[in-house]
Amino acid sequence: KIASSYPAQNITKEEIARLSSSFGDEAQCQRAVDTIYYLFSKVAYNTTKPSAVKSFLAPHIGDTHADTFCESWGGNAVEIVSRLKTTSSINKTAAKVAWD
Repeated sequence: KIASSYPAQNITKEEIARLSSSFGDEAQCQRAVDTIYYLFSKVAYNTTKPSAVKSFLAPHIGDTHADTFCESWGGNAVEIVSRLKTTSSINKTAAKVAWD
């Protein structure tokens, strides 16, 4: 539910359709992509070490999936952070703030 408020911004409907044709239900595929985006956003924002991410994720998704996620995070952290900076509104600054 939380992940649905953080939709993956770089994934097109066509890509979701291709993934869903390989893996099944389109709505389920969209939720999986949004959840992965949410997780990467959180670990990137906190610059969480892969071992800490694994210890958190493993009880919920199992060691194999946690290892896969952590390998991806550990090997691509710099690129993930830079991509999130360009697609996220978190790092944007206000041009003007007017308090009424």
